[in-house]
Amino acid sequence: MKIPQVTISVLCILTQSYSVSAFAPSSSISTSTIAKSALYKEQAIPFSVTSRDNKRLSRLMVTTTSEDIIPREVLFGNPKYAAPMLSPNGKYLSFLGPNDEGVLNVFVRPTVDENNDNAKMVTNDTSRGIRQYSWAPDSETILFLQDFEGDENFHLWAIDGTVTTDDAEAKDLTPGKDVKAQNLITNKRFPD
Repeated sequence: MKIPQVTISVLCILTQSYSVSAFAPSSSISTSTIAKSALYKEQAIPFSVTSRDNKRLSRLMVTTTSEDIIPREVLFGNPKYAAPMLSPNGKYLSFLGPNDEGVLNVFVRPTVDENNDNAKMVTNDTSRGIRQYSWAPDSETILFLQDFEGDENFHLWAIDGTVTTDDAEAKDLTPGKDVKAQNLITNKRFPD
């Protein structure tokens, strides 16, 4: 069965400089459904749309002539700063940030220094990036999870969070093949 291409002009009116093309199972598409999910300021980027018979569209593309659209790198690229955490004693602020190659690593700076550009990179991942980390109760050790080349067998690593990567060496706390560590969220008020 050939899927017809349908142009939805109602959305063009609602979003000014946008045109929409959709590949749909039928040409009867609820434009109000599209408009509700698509409008963000002057941008139209719907994630899912249904037809009047409640069948999901197989594909929807939105284009714009606006210069104000958010670049893909901003939406999906690495953040400059992410996942900030204070050490338990409050002396250090840590966060995830990209190294010179764009790989996420853990950075640490004293809380008395308000300039994040002075933060020191304490991990030295060069391939996959670090996504989860936490301070240990001693306020010196940073724990982080890391897999090897995408195998998703995450190991728990520890590194001194008070020194730079030139001096610090990460220690694998879960050595061995086919080991998988996980971060379990707990609440000390409800230990069970």
